[in-house]
Amino acid sequence: ERDGEKLVPKPVMQNVSNHAIGSPDLRLHTVIDWNNDGVPDIAVPDQSRQVLRFITLKDGVAREIDRIDLGSEMIPPMKQRQWKSEPWEIIVRLKDGRAVAVAR
Repeated sequence: ERDGEKLVPKPVMQNVSNHAIGSPDLRLHTVIDWNNDGVPDIAVPDQSRQVLRFITLKDGVAREIDRIDLGSEMIPPMKQRQWKSEPWEIIVRLKDGRAVAVAR
């Protein structure tokens, strides 16, 4: 962030990645209001891509609000869907061939 004439680093969230190193595919994240507080949250895997983390930026601070262990590595793309009046869910494809629907 800019502070006068200087660039000052901002705090960052560690151990998250929206893609595998070397891959041009950045579709391992999605924005969803996971905790229904009116603030969009980011669903993104950890570095192993086996845990889906939910990060909020409420009040300008990155904070994990939930996590789900998927038991296998995620592969792109991560998608969202909603059926009729049901809540939104996230669809995650896994390296072991499964697809998992994650909902709050």
